[in-house]
Amino acid sequence: MTQTVRLPEASCSAAARARAEPVQASALTASRFLLLEVPGPWGRSALTESQLDRAIAEQLASQGDAAGVRIILIRRPGRLPAGHATDPVPAWAIADTSPGAERVQWGHWLDPADLLGIDLAASLTAAASSSGPQQVALVCTNAKRDRCCALLGRPVAAAVAAAGGWDAWECSHLGGHRFAANLLLLPSGQMFGQLGPESAVAALRRFEHGEILLDHHRGRCGHPPVVQAALHAAAVRLDDT
Repeated sequence: MTQTVRLPEASCSAAARARAEPVQASALTASRFLLLEVPGPWGRSALTESQLDRAIAEQLASQGDAAGVRIILIRRPGRLPAGHATDPVPAWAIADTSPGAERVQWGHWLDPADLLGIDLAASLTAAASSSGPQQVALVCTNAKRDRCCALLGRPVAAAVAAAGGWDAWECSHLGGHRFAANLLLLPSGQMFGQLGPESAVAALRRFEHGEILLDHHRGRCGHPPVVQAALHAAAVRLDDT
């Protein structure tokens, strides 16, 4: 049975859908990401308003800015008590979506200070593919950033996790909360928006067969918006998904 989520009429997502705002050419322009498993609640600025020590979080933010790496917090779908992880040793991962270098390198951390030793500027080698899952699906559920992400994102995250085949996580803000629910696939960098549980699973299955669900496709991360727009226009003109 499909769960229907009713959005408040004043929400940004409802407004974007009412005016038929296109989602295309709105993907993140970052091409490298640091994922940090941090369970529990996240504030509007998730990295510095979480269970992480604030001083360490601020240093990580500076390192990420210097290396051109976007930092995203992740947690497993479903509600868990603050500070409780499904794995007693939380994970971290670096994902590179650059064409020809798409990889995810995984690791674990015990002490938050350990995170400061991650080399964010290092190139990922082919060996990274043996360090953990290489089909990662992130769904934004950052309620403190925008309630639409929680209301629409949580059912989508649950559906993605139940669908199988992907390492599914809830995540902090991905940008474009008016397009909730938002889905980011790594290491391909493909982003999708205005998803529900059924369309999210459809996007996964289409991608597994080498196709893109164009109606919900925000673009590929790492490309400037003008390039994302051109690629979408070409796909529509050529009827090539």
